[in-house]
Parts: sequence; C-alpha cells; structure tokens
Amino acid sequence: MKEMGDANKITGYGEHRELYRISTDEILYFEAVGEKVFAYTEQEIYEIKNRLYQIEEKVNAYDFTRASKSMPVSYTHLTLPTKL
Repeated sequence: MKEMGDANKITGYGEHRELYRISTDEILYFEAVGEKVFAYTEQEIYEIKNRLYQIEEKVNAYDFTRASKSMPVSYTHLTLPTKL
C-alpha cells in the first residue's frame, strides 16, 4: 500500500508512524477525535495530519459526505438497510 502519485490519494501515518498514501477508494470514513483526524479502511486505521475541512475539500470529488459533525463517510461503502 505504500504507493506514491495519483490525485485521489491521502497521506496518512500507520500504527508505527510509517508514511502511507491511501487511495480514497479504500477509505470507509474519516473521524475527528479531539485534535486528531483518522482514516478508516477495512484493514487499517491511519492518522491524517490535516484538518477535517481540508480533507473534505479533497475527497468530496470522490463521493464522500459528512454523516455527522466529525465524520465524513464514503458513499461507495455504504449499505442501505433492507426490510426483514
């Protein structure tokens, strides 16, 4: 996953402070917790060194919307509930 290039990638830091370029296609959602912002994928959590509004400016073109004050989510990974 340590790829460089492409405009649809976000820079984040892994668990051991290693630098990654994460494709917006892999990101399920972002979450602001205090002063920190995290990107969540199916496998990992990455710390992002930008403010939430800065991330939103970049990813809104890639089908993200704000689900709450602190959480932009990807339309691509949403599943609508079905009737039982």
